[in-house]
Amino acid sequence: SESLNELEKDYSTIINENVRLKQSLEFEKAKSTRDVQIKRQAYDEIAETLASTSKEVASLKENIRFYESIIEVGENKQGLQIKAVSLHEDGTDGQYLYKVIIVNSDYGKNKSKGKLIIEIEGLQEGDLKTINITADKDGKDAALLFKYFQRVDGTFKLPDNYQPQRVHVMARLSGKKAVKIEKWYTWDKLLDMSTPE
Repeated sequence: SESLNELEKDYSTIINENVRLKQSLEFEKAKSTRDVQIKRQAYDEIAETLASTSKEVASLKENIRFYESIIEVGENKQGLQIKAVSLHEDGTDGQYLYKVIIVNSDYGKNKSKGKLIIEIEGLQEGDLKTINITADKDGKDAALLFKYFQRVDGTFKLPDNYQPQRVHVMARLSGKKAVKIEKWYTWDKLLDMSTPE
């Protein structure tokens, strides 16, 4: 009877110890899972930060190349230039974003003043139709007023059933150094890579 009581005590102790060990194991398992989640989250955040930093560095390098091209002098001095033109869909059906950078390396002492005109040539119901996307409500073209360069950007929406074919970009400076430059772009190429014709 005494040995039976001792066996029952030992059994009870073993059961309690087993329960305690199970709880301890579950706790360690949960802790380990949480540690892995925290580490994974930390790695994800580091990867995201690195990707963002790489984009920033690439953007800064591009800006440096752009500014270097603006301050070129001597034989490379080219006066008024349409330096960059880009065109992108903005996610809304028929709506687009455009960006044009105009540079004048022959600026002298005064600011350059003039107009920027961007026209889309296309077909609507078989007829040729030209749309001026830089004109405001009153029909005034985008104003240029800059010494070294100016960025002009905006949005526009094409009419229904309109098939764009070409983009005509023209910059015109007024005053003593009146000058006009223009470039034609194929619509599809401009959307793909912003490369002039």
